[in-house]
Amino acid sequence: MSSSSPQSRPEAVLGAGNERRLARARLALARELRDMEERLPVAEEYLKLVDILSGWREDREIHIMVAAEVAVSFALVDRWEPAATAYRRPLRSRPRHCTCSRSRR
Repeated sequence: MSSSSPQSRPEAVLGAGNERRLARARLALARELRDMEERLPVAEEYLKLVDILSGWREDREIHIMVAAEVAVSFALVDRWEPAATAYRRPLRSRPRHCTCSRSRR
């Protein structure tokens, strides 16, 4: 049996250059750890996922969904400040759309 931790396995299996697959693997691992009530490891895994997502400019909905899951994972271990930070991060970076600048004829 391998001595590597579950957290290191996605990169070893997927290799470099597969960010989307790696993000899906990290999300699945984080959710599995959450279901097993491994509170601190799940928070750490979600942070690794956030690092992967930080370079993505598209798929803002994914950023917000992951941020919500990160916030909940920190709240479950009574880490309220990191929970709040995780929640606010994608909201600060989301594009602001305003239709008020369109001219009407």
